[in-house]
Amino acid sequence: MIGSDRVGMSDRVPYRGRRLRLRSWDYATPAYYFVTICTYRRMPLLGRVTDGRMRESEAGRIVRRVIDEFERTEGALRVFEVVVMPDHVHVILELLPVERPRTLSGVIGAIKSISARRINEQLGRTGPVWQRSFADRIIRDEREFEAAVAYMRDNPRRWSEKYGP
Repeated sequence: MIGSDRVGMSDRVPYRGRRLRLRSWDYATPAYYFVTICTYRRMPLLGRVTDGRMRESEAGRIVRRVIDEFERTEGALRVFEVVVMPDHVHVILELLPVERPRTLSGVIGAIKSISARRINEQLGRTGPVWQRSFADRIIRDEREFEAAVAYMRDNPRRWSEKYGP
C-alpha cells in the first residue's frame, strides 16, 4: 500500500538553508519516494530534448544503467519510473522492508557516486557531476503516485515549451 503517516509543515526542518527533510520521518522506512537529482551547476550533461523527446547522451545512459544495476543487485529497493533530463533525473522508487535497510540518502548517494565515477571515466573528465543534495517527496497514496508519474513523463514536453526545440 502506498501511504504513510500525515505530517505537517511544522515537521519540516531546513536542510542547508534550502532543502527540506521531515524531522519526524525515518528515511529508512519502507515507502515510495519521488526523487530528483540535479547535475552540478545544472550542466546539461545527460542529453538534450528535441521536439519534446529526450535524447540521452552517454552520460544519461550511464545514469540509467547505474539505477537499473543498483535495483538488481541491492535488493533493498524497487524502481518504478526513471526519467533522465538534460540536467536532472527523476526517479520513483520504493524502499523495501529488508533485514538491513538502507536510508534514502544512502541509496541516492551510492547511485550518485557510482554514476559520477563512470561518467567522469567515460568523458575523460574530473570534478563533480551532481549537486550535493537531492529533492524528495514521500508518496502517500495512489493519486500522488500517478501525479508524479504523469509529471515525470510530461517533463520533456514542458522542457521543449520552456527552452525551445
